[in-house]
Amino acid sequence: MPGVELDLVDPERVQTFSFGNDHIVMCTFGTVDGDETGPAMSWRIDDDGTLVIFDDQSLLRLRKRCSGGTRVIVESAGQAQEYEATVRRLSAPE
Repeated sequence: MPGVELDLVDPERVQTFSFGNDHIVMCTFGTVDGDETGPAMSWRIDDDGTLVIFDDQSLLRLRKRCSGGTRVIVESAGQAQEYEATVRRLSAPE
């Protein structure tokens, strides 16, 4: 997952997950016309293939349902959401 970025495909909401090394994911949550927050969280992939993004106060479970091209449909809290997946090159540690 390091180097993968998931951007929610939604005209009103902003939700981005940028996966880095050491199981850290930088998150952005908000609305297109409003404030955004940018917490750092942790990630792991469970034995059943579920991507879990978590910190000490919250837990997101994203289960991939299907994919095609660069679009990925994931299920979170029983709702299907579409994300645009991109892969970026991570810079080497100095």
